[in-house]
Amino acid sequence: NAFNYRLKSSSPCINAGYNDYAPIPWDLDGNQRIFDDIVDMGCYESSFYVPRIATNALFFPNKNSELIEDDFTNILWNVERIFDNGDITNLTITKISLLNADSFNEQTVITNNISNLIGEISWLIPDGIADSEDNYVLEFEVVNSSSITNSRIFTDNEFTIIPETYGLFIFNYLTLLVLSRRKNKYINN
Repeated sequence: NAFNYRLKSSSPCINAGYNDYAPIPWDLDGNQRIFDDIVDMGCYESSFYVPRIATNALFFPNKNSELIEDDFTNILWNVERIFDNGDITNLTITKISLLNADSFNEQTVITNNISNLIGEISWLIPDGIADSEDNYVLEFEVVNSSSITNSRIFTDNEFTIIPETYGLFIFNYLTLLVLSRRKNKYINN
């Protein structure tokens, strides 16, 4: 009906209001006005739980990390910081994507449909993705058992991916530096 203003489970208005603007404790149906900690936009409160992804849920890569293309790295997150009040931590991460930090254009999909409960995945950074001028961020998309989705771009965890040849140069330089110090220590003793 054209006059039904109740929210559907996929509505972006769920948990999108401001609690300070909900002066009465019930909605037009007589239901509790604030469900799942944050008031919904509109005159009706839904009873849907929305997955939440805390801004500090991602451990690694962290701010200013330098990853090397065509190399393995681990993506680590805090399981308890990706949740909803209904499913607690029983959520599915539907997608983890690598985005350009300036344009937020998707560069590659890292993984699809994994349990939030694992807290870590190994990722082979694709060859040819690195650009010495670009910074990157990760985006997590999650879904709960009610098929309600949410996503977060971890803008505070901006990192770089350096080309494999540059990474090998740094590795070789550091290796030579360590070996020369060991040699000097051996000769001086």
